[in-house]
Amino acid sequence: MSVTANAVRWGVLGLADIARRAVIPAIRASAGAKLHAIATRGEAPSPSAFDDVVCYAGPDSYARLLADPDIDAVYIPLPNHLHSTWAIQACEAGKHVLCEKPLGVTPDDVAAMIDASERCSVLLMEAFMYRYNPQLIALKERIGSGELGDPRLLQASFTVALSDPETNVRMQSTPGAGALFDVGVYAINTARWMFGSQPTHAYAKAKRRQGGTADEVATIVLEFPDDRLAVVDCALSLPYRNHFAVVGTGGSALVDRPYASPPFQPARDELVTVITDAAGTAKADRFPEADQYRLEVAAFCRAVHGDRTGLYPTTESRADAAVLAACLRSMQTGRSEAVARIDQKGTP
Repeated sequence: MSVTANAVRWGVLGLADIARRAVIPAIRASAGAKLHAIATRGEAPSPSAFDDVVCYAGPDSYARLLADPDIDAVYIPLPNHLHSTWAIQACEAGKHVLCEKPLGVTPDDVAAMIDASERCSVLLMEAFMYRYNPQLIALKERIGSGELGDPRLLQASFTVALSDPETNVRMQSTPGAGALFDVGVYAINTARWMFGSQPTHAYAKAKRRQGGTADEVATIVLEFPDDRLAVVDCALSLPYRNHFAVVGTGGSALVDRPYASPPFQPARDELVTVITDAAGTAKADRFPEADQYRLEVAAFCRAVHGDRTGLYPTTESRADAAVLAACLRSMQTGRSEAVARIDQKGTP
């Protein structure tokens, strides 16, 4: 892939699986992007894997990458509890930041990250790649047009079985570990997106791995204005499931495989949304397979050059953080917990 003369020059902090398999290939496949450097606190990767890329290795590798003047933007796929620390440092180094979801572990973390980006006049975006899938954008438009009537119920499931739960960072006793923050956040975000509003209350139950603090299975009920409900289940120890359904007074829509897409699941000839009307007649909306990661990278690169129409807004990140905080409180208290209200500027 030949790159444009003004391609955004990227650095990547850490070589997590999602970076290696999805986002780095997306950067390399985008004409408006160029992978300039990677940083790893472990051993440097083999030269054959990154023969045209600057490789920083060792305990100070992240700081050295951020000091590189030839980097415009940084992608952060680090464990959740490290997001805020390194995103803020990247902003202060003058780099635009694309950070994996969830943006921060707490609402205060998210607020500090956003404050740093605004203070330093750089972009900050949470990497919800699925929000760029044309299939889901089309469904959101159909719901907005009233095709399903009044949307009243959303059910979403995202479960995976980790092959290495004893050593996997997702199951360690660190802030932001567990199923809620790793896979449940997708379903929570979906409910907010499809309903177009913020829930008022959250009730969550979790089953934790024996001897640990991270939830391996969780269920969440979210109450929305106008008598709308979302029911979410997520897990890091159960067989793979990945779907959501929206049910309205005039019909329903079912989407299979909205979240884990290629390269983490096999590519399909087409993506299908099944729309069923109130009489029970079903029809299929068909879409070509989409590289959600490449679409995300392309949108971010356009935003760096001034076209922010595709930039996922930080107000959304603040709203998700408020829901996650309410879910955590509910897991601790056993009660439904109020979700902090977020105004149009994203302020709690």
